[in-house]
Amino acid sequence: MDKTKSKFLVYLVCLSILLAISFLLSSTSIITSNASLMMTNNFSDKITVTAYDSQNQSQTTSATPISLTTPAGETLADYSSYSFPWSKVAKFEVNIDTSALPDAESYNYAYYATWSPASINGGKASFQTAHTDQKELFTESVNSKEQITSQLNFFVEEPEQQTKTNQYVGKNVFGTPYEEYGGWGIYMFTFELNGQMQSAVYELVPTDVNSIPQKPILSHEIKASNVGLKNAYLFSVDEAYKYVNGYQINWYVTGKAQDGRTYVLLPSDITNEEVENSIYDADSESLRTGHTFLFDPPIEGSWTITCKILDTDKTVVYTSTSEQLSTVEGFDGMTIVYIVIGAAAAAAIIVAIVIIVKIKKEKVY
Repeated sequence: MDKTKSKFLVYLVCLSILLAISFLLSSTSIITSNASLMMTNNFSDKITVTAYDSQNQSQTTSATPISLTTPAGETLADYSSYSFPWSKVAKFEVNIDTSALPDAESYNYAYYATWSPASINGGKASFQTAHTDQKELFTESVNSKEQITSQLNFFVEEPEQQTKTNQYVGKNVFGTPYEEYGGWGIYMFTFELNGQMQSAVYELVPTDVNSIPQKPILSHEIKASNVGLKNAYLFSVDEAYKYVNGYQINWYVTGKAQDGRTYVLLPSDITNEEVENSIYDADSESLRTGHTFLFDPPIEGSWTITCKILDTDKTVVYTSTSEQLSTVEGFDGMTIVYIVIGAAAAAAIIVAIVIIVKIKKEKVY
């Protein structure tokens, strides 16, 4: 009897293990399927996308045939793409032809946006990149085709006012990477209902830095420090560079701390390890690149900020340098200059008053 029970327990354990393995394999299959980012078909003419500028004027361009690589590595031929200057597109309007949908008792549907900071090269577009992202914009269950939301707006640039429903802003949808790269890149919009309908590919092309006739004009505003020093500085480039690929805008720092040691921004900036130190311990694209640069070092000192504009081959096209700034507690150099000027002006006024009073007294006598 004991042996029978033992055999039964062994069989039961083996069966449990087999069931667990089967479940894990099926779960892995589901996860892998979801990781394909809803990209399995060619584009559908039932989902249309219109590009608009900041004045709400529609933009037109010719379709270009391309091949598309999905996140899963599958190549889809005979795709269409539309390319626009990034500076000319403030939003995409997505529309679904709901009349073409099959009749059903209910409809469970969703909209997705896929974006990658990449360009179309040689008639090929790829969403198989580390930075490709797809987000669900909207999902709903309704009882009739008439209740389906057939239009939504995706804003590349944040609108001044959001008064309509079904409006989505790129930086809110895709988060920090979208803000770091900017809105340029390739887009696709997907409508899911018992399968997927995919739009054509839409490319926003950044401004060529060689088309800008002058180096960037740097400006900055003083911000509260996050590390407890006197203040931080938020630098930015001028409007001419607004639609340049943010990764072609590179920032550098040189300066001297209160203890006399020389510093640069990142370890890769060090040219002489005997005399130079880096403010931050590791190289970081987020610290180096972008349309804005927040300088908030954990070190007191005097600093000069440099902005370099790079071509696509990484060669330097323009260089701009700031005035010297301070993160030293107390008065910085410019504050002292202003105090001296103010004191001199006050002294001049006092002297002038004394002279006038003296002249008046002499006239009386």
